[in-house]
Amino acid sequence: GSKPLPVAIEVDPRAHDFKSIRVLACYSPNAPCLIDPQRTEGLFSILCDLAPLGAHDAKGLHHLFLRSLGTGPERWASVNLCEMLISGGQDRDLSLEGCAKRYGLEIPPKAESSLDALLARARCVYEILTQQMAQIKIDKLSWVSRLEAAAVAPIAEMEHFGVPFDAKTWQQLHEQAHAEAEDLAERLFAAFKMQGVSLFAAAHEYLDSDQQLKEVLGSLGYPLPNV
Repeated sequence: GSKPLPVAIEVDPRAHDFKSIRVLACYSPNAPCLIDPQRTEGLFSILCDLAPLGAHDAKGLHHLFLRSLGTGPERWASVNLCEMLISGGQDRDLSLEGCAKRYGLEIPPKAESSLDALLARARCVYEILTQQMAQIKIDKLSWVSRLEAAAVAPIAEMEHFGVPFDAKTWQQLHEQAHAEAEDLAERLFAAFKMQGVSLFAAAHEYLDSDQQLKEVLGSLGYPLPNV
């Protein structure tokens, strides 16, 4: 069978408003618990050892981890991403409640209702992901799912920290590519003339014609296959 998920998590509903996690609900069948991240020394190391962590919206939670703890786990299992993968991109209700209903599970309570509700929602995430991972294995999508699990963290971190951009080097590459394109165009025009092709008023049209280019390049000793 599929390897069981180590732990699924849910956070207090106001975490997004305060931009920090005050309560972290962690669910595994053997040790459900509520954690205060600000008072739990070594929490990040523990979570890294447990990765991939299960979550409903893994990318959103990774953003919260970055704001609250300064970093986050390398891999996630995400309910909404797994559901999109299983559905083949079809339009579906990706809410936790919608996914729970689809998999025949008890609809979780609202996160605002109590701390017990947070644990119930974390348990729901765990149970949905357990069924999703089994279906992903049946559909032979495990490799794609592993790519998704590894992509969540770097994408969230690029969104959070930004991406370095070397404008000077980019401009140099742009100018180099433009010069190479101009040189290639001139060489192609010369080859057209050698073949007796008139370029009057419509030179660019020959460059846009696959058949014309194939004929000229073939005459220069560069035959191109039909693809």
